[in-house]
Amino acid sequence: AGAVPGPACYGRGGTQPTVTDAALVLGYVDPGYFLGGRMKLDLEAAAASIQVLADQLGKDLPSTAAGIMAIANEHMVGAIREITVNEGYNPRDSVIVAGGGSAGLSIMEIARTLGCRKIVLPRTASALSACGAQYSDFSFMQTASAATRTDAFDFDRINATLARIDEAVGEFRQSLEERGVTDGEVSWFVEARYL
Repeated sequence: AGAVPGPACYGRGGTQPTVTDAALVLGYVDPGYFLGGRMKLDLEAAAASIQVLADQLGKDLPSTAAGIMAIANEHMVGAIREITVNEGYNPRDSVIVAGGGSAGLSIMEIARTLGCRKIVLPRTASALSACGAQYSDFSFMQTASAATRTDAFDFDRINATLARIDEAVGEFRQSLEERGVTDGEVSWFVEARYL
């Protein structure tokens, strides 16, 4: 469904079942107090969208909605495992911090599946990504490709490519300086491949 038209329960033309629709059907979300009461959700539309899937699967509405939630949670668990287990960290030894608009909806099941015994659910969980972006460092990446042969190296072409990158980096640094940001460092990387 994506952001447009969005979940069926938004009443904006969406008909595909979403996690939000499933959470509403399961009673995890109050249809009268979504976005702090600024938006009313349509429980009937959510149920109708999930019922189509339930009929295709030969399941009832609640178990289909629960299945949607389970799949969504498993996707999040998989992403966490990728950055923990696959990197040699045991998530059981970690404190899991919930973030995102529906942080409280899934964090318990995610923690249970991963074996995490400690959970932090910040008051600002719904805006955690925005909060992190606010405090993170600025970064800028400029890339360019320039093919040349080692037996006939084209110094002029390579130097012109590097000059274009340097100019773009300079413009970015200038835009930061205009905003009062004067600290920074530039790192150069060259990747070569042989054909």
